[in-house]
Amino acid sequence: MKRGKDFIYFMFCLLFILFFIRNSSAYGVGSSNWPGNPLYLMPGDRVVVNMTVQNVDGSGENVTLRARIGENPIARLTDGDPHDYFIPFGVKDMDVSIELYVPQNVSLGQTYDILVYFREVPSGPGGGTVSITGEIGKRLPIIVGEQPEPQSSPELEQSSFIMDNLYWFLGLIVLIVAVVTIIVVARKRKNTNNY
Repeated sequence: MKRGKDFIYFMFCLLFILFFIRNSSAYGVGSSNWPGNPLYLMPGDRVVVNMTVQNVDGSGENVTLRARIGENPIARLTDGDPHDYFIPFGVKDMDVSIELYVPQNVSLGQTYDILVYFREVPSGPGGGTVSITGEIGKRLPIIVGEQPEPQSSPELEQSSFIMDNLYWFLGLIVLIVAVVTIIVVARKRKNTNNY
């Protein structure tokens, strides 16, 4: 009796795994701006930025992603919000365009976190198969103001000095090792000749 239950449990697990392998997808979303690299805009600026979606891993099937922008006063998808993007398998660089408009009356230093959400939806007229996927949220940070000049730190300058002179340091070390080796070999030869 126990063997039958084990077999049923094994078959259930196998079917469960096969279902998820069959219905898994791997799409990616990229952007040239992220929390460590925000986009700087001035009051009154109107720009279009792109996020890039790709479908290169996973089940090897085409996917349709529904993109939408979370609540905010300055962004909208140029294709409509929400909008479905059909991404054939193998595509690495499909653009999702986002229009940004910073009102004139916004003060410098104001920040915005634009959240763009992507969710896989059934493709085609029949709806396709249903995949169990979550929603991916991609942040696009905006700062109103001029982009600051990069600051160099003393640590970076010191590191740069070492890197610029690395070959001189290595050459000096090789020269010292060569001189020490010659002296040691010469003394050994002198000691062996005395006996």
